[in-house]
Amino acid sequence: ASREGKVRERGPTLRTLTTYSGRVLQEGTTGAVVRSLQKVVGVTATGTFGPATKRALQRWQGDHGLTRTGIVGRVTWRVLLSSQAP
Repeated sequence: ASREGKVRERGPTLRTLTTYSGRVLQEGTTGAVVRSLQKVVGVTATGTFGPATKRALQRWQGDHGLTRTGIVGRVTWRVLLSSQAP
């Protein structure tokens, strides 16, 4: 049952991420896609990509074998989307 809850939780996040995939996300970016990213990297979902989001993203990138750029570019998008697939 808890696994089903997780999949349901991921649904809206994955849809939002998929909609905006390919857009570069970095400090200063705002909106629903940033809120979804923040949920994935484990920070409060404010919708504003600030220093806390950048640090959390860098940790997430390192944990997933990526270069810790703090920017969501092409390679990070690919890993981000595959990590959220049900």
